[in-house]
Amino acid sequence: MTQTVERTSKEVLNDLDKSVRDFVEKTVSKVNAHNEKINEIQQQADRLEEILNRPSLGLPVNAGKKAKRFAVTPTGQKLPILAKDEQFAAHHPASNQAEQWSIGDFVRQSMGLQTRSNAIVERGTATIETTLAAKIIDDVRKRNTLIQAGSSTIVIDGKTVISKITGDAVIHTHSEGVADISPSLPTFAGVELDPAMLVCQIPLSVEIVADSTNLDQLLRVSLAGAFSRKLDDLGLTTLLGDANISESAAGQDPGLWSGITGAVGSHLANDGDLPQALITSSSEFNARNSQTVTGGEWLGRPDYLSNMSDLHSTAMTSGKGLLGDFANGVLLAMRQDLRIEVVRWNGLTDASHMLVAYLRGGFYVAQHKSLFRILKTV
Repeated sequence: MTQTVERTSKEVLNDLDKSVRDFVEKTVSKVNAHNEKINEIQQQADRLEEILNRPSLGLPVNAGKKAKRFAVTPTGQKLPILAKDEQFAAHHPASNQAEQWSIGDFVRQSMGLQTRSNAIVERGTATIETTLAAKIIDDVRKRNTLIQAGSSTIVIDGKTVISKITGDAVIHTHSEGVADISPSLPTFAGVELDPAMLVCQIPLSVEIVADSTNLDQLLRVSLAGAFSRKLDDLGLTTLLGDANISESAAGQDPGLWSGITGAVGSHLANDGDLPQALITSSSEFNARNSQTVTGGEWLGRPDYLSNMSDLHSTAMTSGKGLLGDFANGVLLAMRQDLRIEVVRWNGLTDASHMLVAYLRGGFYVAQHKSLFRILKTV
């Protein structure tokens, strides 16, 4: 009887042990399956992250810096004010189709040729895809000297009015019990932003369009360079001709560092701040940075101007220069739309077509006291 009971107990223990083993094995199997699923999900997440970080492949990514400042219109519309390192394209993230859109395909399809990317280009419109227009505008800004100097960009939809300070309020020193405070108001003036149209015409042959694999890149580079140079020319001409910008009272040669430091001193005497940027002609930029002292050592700029951007432009008139805080002093007003049209068979005798691109943009002085104009000859 005892042996029977013992055998039964062993059998019970064996059965219990087997049940525990089965339970553990099933649990381990489920945990392993769960871990495999987690690893699979992680791999998918890693793959998605990889795709998102490649703007030219897969899903588009908006990696640009957005504006931190906005102007608000009376209707409540927010207009981005872009610093030089912020991007207009960051406010227009691309869709999948937009990422494939190119000027090259637009031109090819307008001429009745097959597109290389098989992208769908809307027919019957002269306005290029918004994302690409924004990218080209940013390309224009990157190449522009006044933007490199720190000038802000405001993107507008139409004629816009902003204000600038033309006079400060008067601060009084008050003595107790004495009527020595009189009212005063800061004075403001309106600045109407209504930039002119800038137009570029590029003749294209059917052979060039059909055979150039890098047509899109060539057109984008050409358009960005052309518009940037024109904006440089117009903007610097505006600043050099503005009678409200303080200028040298005595000769200060922009081709010499002694002339630059003299101009900085004059600017500081007008309650200006240390300049953030300097723009002179390309020849004078080279002349002052080629100065040597006895022994042949390079002279260079003084230490207190080490943070100042030293820039040059072929559009700057020799014998003149500009310095100051361009971020507060100068504003580029840019319309949002960049338009491109293809005029077919513009040249009947040479079998050429014409690419016409136009936008509206221009520089305006926002704060005159932020700037100083250098004159070699007064």
